[in-house]
Amino acid sequence: MKRWNRIPVWTAAAALMAGAAVPRTVAAAEMRFLTPAPAARFGLAQEAVGARPLRFAAADEVEEPRGGGPSPFLAGLMSAVVPGSGQLAMGKRRGWAYLGVETAGLFAVWALQSAGNQGEDDFRSFADEHWDWEKYESVTTCGDGLGPVDFQEEHAGLVDLYASDRDAFYDDIGDLDVYACGWDALGNRSEFGSMRARSDDLFRSARAFTTVVFLNHIISAIDAAKSAANRGSAARALRLDVAPAHDGSLAVRLEMRDRF
Repeated sequence: MKRWNRIPVWTAAAALMAGAAVPRTVAAAEMRFLTPAPAARFGLAQEAVGARPLRFAAADEVEEPRGGGPSPFLAGLMSAVVPGSGQLAMGKRRGWAYLGVETAGLFAVWALQSAGNQGEDDFRSFADEHWDWEKYESVTTCGDGLGPVDFQEEHAGLVDLYASDRDAFYDDIGDLDVYACGWDALGNRSEFGSMRARSDDLFRSARAFTTVVFLNHIISAIDAAKSAANRGSAARALRLDVAPAHDGSLAVRLEMRDRF
């Protein structure tokens, strides 16, 4: 007598629907039908058919839209203004890293800029204390190659710089040998040069961190836009597989996967 398994199909359908509703899960339903045990031998034709077991598979994949979270444009705009905000709006923890880089970068720019300004004030005060107009105008030489060459022209140029461009004035009295005799000691001239170099280094470092902050805005905006675009759809794959088992039953497997 032939025996058949009665399979609750609704149970399989419910499992499939439950899998479709939960992200990143796989819903699979397997139905097994017992086939009659093969007869002893019914001839070559049936034996030939039995030698080729029944097996087939079918698969399909569709793109389904997903909701939630900002659009790619909005996510990119948010992170362009405040790095990491677009990622955080989508629940991406790496948004904290972008925000951390932004905070640390801005603090570094502020600290280095402030230190550079203080260093600039210090070396200007140092020059005002140790470089003197009267000494410069009265001393014609103060060392090998140090001293005025064309005093009238050099003096007039320095007076103009002092009135119109104080930064250039301090640069010239520190760098140009024709103004070296205005210093009360050549060692102080060297110390003035070191102080200027330290201040300039601080300003260069501040500019470097400003570049880091700017790049952090750009990279964060691109990353947020791409992440939002990737969340825009999910690939849903459906696969049906039918194959005989070793015990003579027929196994039917229906599988659904969500890929993100």
